[in-house]
Amino acid sequence: MKKHVMVLGLYMLIMGGGLAVCNIFFGTTYASENFSEKFLPVMFLLAVLATCYRWKNRDALSLTIENRPGYLWAAVTILPILGLGLYAAATSFSVSTTFFIALLDVVLIGIAEEGMYRGILLGGLVKKINPAAAIIVSAACFSLLHALNFLGGMSSGEVLNQMGSTFLMGLFLGAIYLETKKLYLPILFHSAWDYILLSGAISDSSVLIVFLMGVSLAELVVSIILLLKFRKMKTPVLR
Repeated sequence: MKKHVMVLGLYMLIMGGGLAVCNIFFGTTYASENFSEKFLPVMFLLAVLATCYRWKNRDALSLTIENRPGYLWAAVTILPILGLGLYAAATSFSVSTTFFIALLDVVLIGIAEEGMYRGILLGGLVKKINPAAAIIVSAACFSLLHALNFLGGMSSGEVLNQMGSTFLMGLFLGAIYLETKKLYLPILFHSAWDYILLSGAISDSSVLIVFLMGVSLAELVVSIILLLKFRKMKTPVLR
């Protein structure tokens, strides 16, 4: 577990350093229109770091909790977001670097953050503590990652709001990962979710906004259901 914590520290150091460099030296804040373009090399590096480390330690990080993979809750919550993500991509499609950079950016974010916080951190924690507790701890660390956005020029209020929302998302993504044992599902969800928000493609549709809110509520319910399920596992059960 010590190695996992060290790579987590390196991940956060790279993230914080990249945000500070973009903000201070390039004058590009987190909210800037061209932030994705400037920050892309950092996201690429983080995605490579998480992917390579997880691959190298794949045997130690493979999920071993005693539950058969289940896909019902994942289908209920992830498929609607994937549908909205495809709609957002189709609506905002253009043959331009802006479009493709935004698309590449959210894919790298999904790979990097899910690889680090679900694949590595949660995958390591679940060998040591109760799965429900492991989900909560990994979600808290995921939330703390977004505190670094303060270095990217976000206000303290914006950072706190983002930390709250990412903690809830971390609970959901962690629960889905342990339920399905498939990391690509949190990656797909995370990438689609970020693109929906960053593209602004549904901002003019009150129906789609209400639909997104409904899915968000469903995610919270699913998180609670799965956390209660995993809480019954008193100790990690190794196969």
